Amino acid sequence: MPTLFILGARTKGLLPKVLHALAAHVPYSKKAIIPNATHPMFEQAPQKYSEVVLEFLAS
Repeated sequence: MPTLFILGARTKGLLPKVLHALAAHVPYSKKAIIPNATHPMFEQAPQKYSEVVLEFLAS
């Protein structure tokens, strides 16, 4: 099952490490990083977030 992991580039703590580890072990996964955003990237960069999600769904 294709899976998309999205991360805000300025997210702190363990979440970035967890996301990278999950993406490395989930077959058919893709990883996207939203620049200049933290964990609620869908609020901070809604246009970029939507573009990433729509591109993934179209693939």
